[in-house]
Amino acid sequence: RTTKPAAKTDAKAPAQRDAAMPPPPATEKENRQVSRSNAAANPKADAALSKKCEKLETEKSELAVTVESLEKERDFYYDKLREIEIKLQQQQEEVGDATDEQSIGKKAMMDEIFGILYATTDEFVAVDEEGEPVDSAPELTAPSPSHRAVIEA
Repeated sequence: RTTKPAAKTDAKAPAQRDAAMPPPPATEKENRQVSRSNAAANPKADAALSKKCEKLETEKSELAVTVESLEKERDFYYDKLREIEIKLQQQQEEVGDATDEQSIGKKAMMDEIFGILYATTDEFVAVDEEGEPVDSAPELTAPSPSHRAVIEA
């Protein structure tokens, strides 16, 4: 009598699936078929999933409208700030290197406004209801020439 040697197992071979388990669906079409067969087996679960799906679709639509609205608002305020920046740059060119008291005051005010326009999140100043700076936030500093060059470019 001859016995067959035991089959060699390859360490790299994928683990064998339980014979009772069907293979996972490979395509979207097969996924839908599996979903339908599961739904036929449990109509309550199907109704609950359909309701949840409808709710999520409604929420998705509402969020899309909200995002669109926020983008329009952002663009509106950005355009306004850009116009202010251009006006300030024009005023800055007009004042130039003037040394009279009025021009020095204008320069100081423009530097303050540029500081606000070019402030980064780290330099953001929180204010209270009266418009006074809150001590916990760092103070704004005048923008460096590199900030202006980046914005003007």
